[in-house]
Amino acid sequence: PLVRGALLHTTDALGTTQARRFEAAYTALRPSFEMLEFVPVSPRATGLTSEVARLRAWAPDVLLLAVRLPIVGLLFRHLARDPLGVPAIVSLGTPELADAARAAGVGAAAERVMELAPWPNPRNARTRRLADEFMKRSGGRPLDAVGGYAHEAILVVADALERAGTAESEALAEALRRTSFANPLMVAAGPVVFDARGENPNA
Repeated sequence: PLVRGALLHTTDALGTTQARRFEAAYTALRPSFEMLEFVPVSPRATGLTSEVARLRAWAPDVLLLAVRLPIVGLLFRHLARDPLGVPAIVSLGTPELADAARAAGVGAAAERVMELAPWPNPRNARTRRLADEFMKRSGGRPLDAVGGYAHEAILVVADALERAGTAESEALAEALRRTSFANPLMVAAGPVVFDARGENPNA
């Protein structure tokens, strides 16, 4: 039974946004389990001793992850030395978590992690058209996250170029800052916008 949950998240835009959105969904849906703690970690951390100690003290039934790739190897190497004893680990969308774990030499530790991966939005008619065209041009390969994000990035730049009316760098940069690209191709809150740091808080 799932009684207690905890979330480990990086303090960058990716981790903070996922943690904030999860907390809002948890509050709105009121599931039967208790969220004990949201544990922040720097994406440039070199150790996780204090964070894992906090998690151990709470003894959650599920550990949720919203972290950047460098933390993946760090976390699973730590857990290999000092197991947390958590029955389930769910990633809320760490890009390429399994690949990062394999590259860090801890692939086996991530074998049973459930991962919510970013993916093209099958409910978007424009995405479905792209998926059909992608499959034709790629010899039958399905549209994946890499292809979807690459295509979406090109559309965002094309939109900015059209609004700027020029490829001159200052005008294009200003057009990108004013971007509000509705109906994104990827599963996202949308629209694609950029904050002062150049991050898309709706990703």
